[in-house]
Amino acid sequence: MSSRLSIQFPIGSRVQLEQLSKNPYPILKELQQLEPVSWVEDLQMWFVTRFDDVSAVLHDVETFTLEDDESLLNEIFGRTMISTDGADHTRLRTPFHPPFLPKFVRNEMSLHIKARANALIDTFIADGTADLATQWADRLALEMVMQMLGLPIEDFFLVRSWFSDIGQALANVKRHPEIKQRGQKAAAQFTDFARIHLERLRKTPDNSILGNLANTSAMLTDTEILEACRVIIFGGLETTAALLLNCTWAILNRSDVQQKILQTPSLFIPAIEETLRWEPPVQTLARRATRDTQIRGVSIKAGDMLSCMIGAANRDPSVFTQPDDFMLERNNAKHHLSFAIGRHFCLGAALARLEGEIALQVLFERLPNLRLDVDKPDQPVGHEFRSPPTLWVRWDKKPNQ
Repeated sequence: MSSRLSIQFPIGSRVQLEQLSKNPYPILKELQQLEPVSWVEDLQMWFVTRFDDVSAVLHDVETFTLEDDESLLNEIFGRTMISTDGADHTRLRTPFHPPFLPKFVRNEMSLHIKARANALIDTFIADGTADLATQWADRLALEMVMQMLGLPIEDFFLVRSWFSDIGQALANVKRHPEIKQRGQKAAAQFTDFARIHLERLRKTPDNSILGNLANTSAMLTDTEILEACRVIIFGGLETTAALLLNCTWAILNRSDVQQKILQTPSLFIPAIEETLRWEPPVQTLARRATRDTQIRGVSIKAGDMLSCMIGAANRDPSVFTQPDDFMLERNNAKHHLSFAIGRHFCLGAALARLEGEIALQVLFERLPNLRLDVDKPDQPVGHEFRSPPTLWVRWDKKPNQ
């Protein structure tokens, strides 16, 4: 079947993983224009690239499901809220939903985000240079989501290494066994760590999410609670840190945008939404067809895997004017699909947005003449999760620093 499909979909047959990681947008645009539903031989799955088609697939949970025993999500996380549909999904997600509602997150986390963003900057402000990826964004994102859950960070670098290995395993579309093994080992080590604190919170509860669930949730087993924590922390770390970095990188590459934002800090909010649209931290959302169906006249067989290409859908010219341009004044940027849509809309979207709104304002206010370090250039990369591996910046040190 693959050779026949490669002939039928010549553009899809040219797609390579390395190409997607470096700069996916030119080939995604070509697919969107000429093969909006295309078979990608290198990955053995369908790519869906137009906004309306991606939205339809994500809404139709009966025809396109997350449930797949052989999925990377199941391999690393088990059956969780992000790998189930129907009643199981509702049961696994519902206990975690209220604490992540926008009003609750803003009331509970605003002061913590501001304080920690400032404290992290205090550790390097006198240097005049820093890697915002390792010294700021990663630490802030991980610490805030762990705090919400009620888990301490006794060794940041150990916890970060667990989720780095998990992230590589979730992007392991070529199924390299050593990457899978590292991811599974890291997931198990995190579970052992979190189980200790779940038991602690059962004896001495606090107002954290786990502190409340430890003694009140009859819906979930301990294993299900801990598996959910892995998912929430991974999303809260990778997506939020990438948002902070991608947005900073986008602003610092555009002096006009930077000047406008410095004059009107409220513009950080549209800058965040435009970043999510233009350079989404999560590039793809996979689904499995539950039955034979068609998309734009292309036959999809039951069991086929589809990749909803968020990076392409967010640049669909039928929805977004001049989609390849970063436009601060774009009035429909928030229509992006970077947090998914429908039942699987990202649980942590409000927290990610709030961290971006507060932390970026702190960053640009505290570091005068913030600019990219031209001696250490970097840019977003990644076919699944996309952000700059490092983001070296400089600023003008004040005399008393």
